[in-house]
Amino acid sequence: MIELAGGRALVTGGAGTLGKALARVLLDRGMTVLLADRDESRLRDAVVRLGRPEGLDWRILDVADPRSWAALSEAIDADAAPIRLLVNNACPPSARRPLIEIAPAEWQSLIAAGLTGPFLGVRTFAPRMAAKGGGHILNIASMAALGPLPDHGDYAAAKAGLLSLSETLAIELAGSGVGVSVACPGAIGHPLGHVAAAADPPSVPGRMDPVAGMGFVIDAMLAGHFLIMTDGNGAAAARRGEMIRTAFDHALRHGPGRADIS
Repeated sequence: MIELAGGRALVTGGAGTLGKALARVLLDRGMTVLLADRDESRLRDAVVRLGRPEGLDWRILDVADPRSWAALSEAIDADAAPIRLLVNNACPPSARRPLIEIAPAEWQSLIAAGLTGPFLGVRTFAPRMAAKGGGHILNIASMAALGPLPDHGDYAAAKAGLLSLSETLAIELAGSGVGVSVACPGAIGHPLGHVAAAADPPSVPGRMDPVAGMGFVIDAMLAGHFLIMTDGNGAAAARRGEMIRTAFDHALRHGPGRADIS
């Protein structure tokens, strides 16, 4: 079990639907929450919609800008309340067009926020967590990370990269006191299914709203799961991904050869 009650969480993309849901869940689990977003107007509105609860604060953050992360970390250091949980949630929507029709600037904007942003967040806060007794990083990826998604290839590429980043980060931070989890939610509001890392994944019946969906994710994280799925079909995709990684490891260890992953 991961114990974070009483600690402080930083949630990027805090003005969005999942950002607000994550804030509500984390407050209910006993954490204080710092919502961060680049849109001040939407961020203020999010705080109002959450009812201005005690323990909730907000800061402006452009996740794609290293200077913005530096300014945020300096402000947090001055508060003397360190971050115990970093939730990398920010990602703009897909351009909703085939890849060859996406403008380079659109591609770069999404990758900067959806993939470079989490890298900058990890680079900023993981060393601080390790130096102050540990913490946890939760990256919000997507089912889109596990397979092709026509007309949303920019978003899928960012989320696949975030999944890979999370897998590597978990290995690199092992023993540091900083844990890593990655969630691959399906469309929130659809039936939730499995925690793919579990030996016998529990099913979660019914249709889930954002708060219930993120509650499932946070509780799975607190239970120590690395890869968290919110869709039963996603568990099968995750198992296929695990077979691919096993074949990859085999190739690295034993050289070229045919690997059967069917």
